Amino acid sequence: MANNAKTNENLIIYQKYLDLVYYTNDLCRKYPKSEKPALAAETKAALYSRS
Repeated sequence: MANNAKTNENLIIYQKYLDLVYYTNDLCRKYPKSEKPALAAETKAALYSRS
């Protein structure tokens, strides 16, 4: 039973992470055109890094 609770907790955390990814991608689309390549790349790199 404890293993099932841990799996459920992991799924909740994963869902929150996906929500953050979608939200961040929406924000990256709204960056100013002149700043978009650098800012979007840096933001996404920070989001997807495993540190």
